[in-house]
Amino acid sequence: MKNNHPFEILLDSYSTESFSLFCLIANLLNYPKINNNIENHPDFEGKICASAFAYLCSEYLEEAIRMYPHEDFELFCEEMNFEEDIDSVEFYSKKNNIEFDIDDLNTAVFDLIKATKKKIENDLENILIPKYSKEDIFSSIENMEVE
Repeated sequence: MKNNHPFEILLDSYSTESFSLFCLIANLLNYPKINNNIENHPDFEGKICASAFAYLCSEYLEEAIRMYPHEDFELFCEEMNFEEDIDSVEFYSKKNNIEFDIDDLNTAVFDLIKATKKKIENDLENILIPKYSKEDIFSSIENMEVE
């Protein structure tokens, strides 16, 4: 699975730019990658982290350019192959004090993404110079010129 996969699924516009911003932030803050080139299967923490950042970008773009949101979380989970990560979902749910029900995997994944979004937002607040805001960071998505 490519590192930009959640961005391609969730973002109709600016998926490349959003992924570029994620790469910058992920390198600064040492976030895990989906494809870590160490194992043959995707890294679960990387999938959750990239998904959380893609959702943050989506939330920004929904406000900034009125992008239509991706509304099928079940399909998103299917496309991200989270059903292959049941043990990891259970482990990280317990680690983050999130209720885990094996019959409701998507809710646990949603809660993990939500918790990771909060962590990323906190990390961004901690690295930003006081005069800059989270919106300043995400607005760079619209100003990137990538091919």
